[in-house]
Amino acid sequence: MESLVVSLHASKRLVESGYNRITVFGWIERPLGSGNWSVQKLPVEQGNTPIAMYYAPTAQEIADELPKTIEYQNYTYYLEMKWPLGDSRCQYWSPAAGNRLWSIDNDNGAIGVGNNMAESLAHLWLKIEQETK
Repeated sequence: MESLVVSLHASKRLVESGYNRITVFGWIERPLGSGNWSVQKLPVEQGNTPIAMYYAPTAQEIADELPKTIEYQNYTYYLEMKWPLGDSRCQYWSPAAGNRLWSIDNDNGAIGVGNNMAESLAHLWLKIEQETK
């Protein structure tokens, strides 16, 4: 299940940065304070046991939250996602500027490549929040 969602660390960073979308999965600590975290489908039956929870978005859930365009340094950048075998990338591209802004591939200028697509898209979402606020 962990391979489908962002890491616990990324989940915490997303929440701290204002990501507040309700997701299908969550990182759950049970019992509270135990340090035992696992990914579970939400909602979680809590019973009488207090738990801690962070939303754990999938790649699609994060992709749905990415802006389709970004105005940055007097240029409009457009979201471009391609997943063909051997050339997967997600980037913001500006035809007018003739370059890309941020990407999550293995090329120069990449802002983060995670262990899975959800983690990589989380890096991109966090970068946008950091740079455009």
